[in-house]
Amino acid sequence: AQQLAGPAVRAVRARLEAALGAVGTGSPAERYLRVAEDRLAGVGLSGAKRAALGGLAEAARSGALLAMAELRTMADQAVIEHLCGFRGVGRWTAEMVLLFGLGRLDVLATDDYGLRRGLGVLRGGPAARPATADELAEAGERWRPYRSVASWYLWRLAERPELLDAPTETTRQASRRNAS
Repeated sequence: AQQLAGPAVRAVRARLEAALGAVGTGSPAERYLRVAEDRLAGVGLSGAKRAALGGLAEAARSGALLAMAELRTMADQAVIEHLCGFRGVGRWTAEMVLLFGLGRLDVLATDDYGLRRGLGVLRGGPAARPATADELAEAGERWRPYRSVASWYLWRLAERPELLDAPTETTRQASRRNAS
């Protein structure tokens, strides 16, 4: 989903799942490797993404790419180092695996634009400039050991900055008391 809008991600994912389903059974990696290259191109995957996914599929099949069960036993930095050893997998992708795949609670992807945008909104409103990666890292120190939870809120603010202006139940109750 990196650098794509939500509807585009859903469309590509649906087409990829259909292509994988059309080649029979087996692990997702095995099925990916059986899909014809022209079919993968038609799914909407760039050449670089197809090459990266193909490399990951080969690594999964050979056992070089550790299974999620194995990754769950590893420290965050060890997971990042392992995953970043594969073509097309950078720190951001590895952090998303930690956050969404492994459910780790203390992950803060400081290079993520949505998080930097969310912090900017939190600090200065919808028109504010996005925070820098360093500013996000500094703010994130206060959120340990739940930086993943803070990330979820920052992403929401980046998507819907008007949430800052939405009255909460507490402010609605105070308004009612003041009006009476």
